[in-house]
Amino acid sequence: MSVPVRSARSWSVGFIGDQEGAVFFAAQRFGALLGQHAAQKPIIPLRILRPAPINITMLNNKFRYKLTLKCLTDAAFRALVPIHWTPTMPKSCRTMRP
Repeated sequence: MSVPVRSARSWSVGFIGDQEGAVFFAAQRFGALLGQHAAQKPIIPLRILRPAPINITMLNNKFRYKLTLKCLTDAAFRALVPIHWTPTMPKSCRTMRP
């Protein structure tokens, strides 16, 4: 489903780790899981962009990637996202900001 441009908002989810490949894979996997779950609920318009390095890719010997989501910020979307967060994820992976 296409996201209406006027009412859509971009969100970034950050992924940080010691190994660049693992960080990139985690971002890809999170996006795939989120996309699969959103596809089961067609009322949630969601566009997931590919993982990309954060502007400063490496900081304190940690690789940093982001996954950008374009979506409507309604109750249906807010209910969707926490399902994929687990307590074992670092706090930086559980924080979303517009």
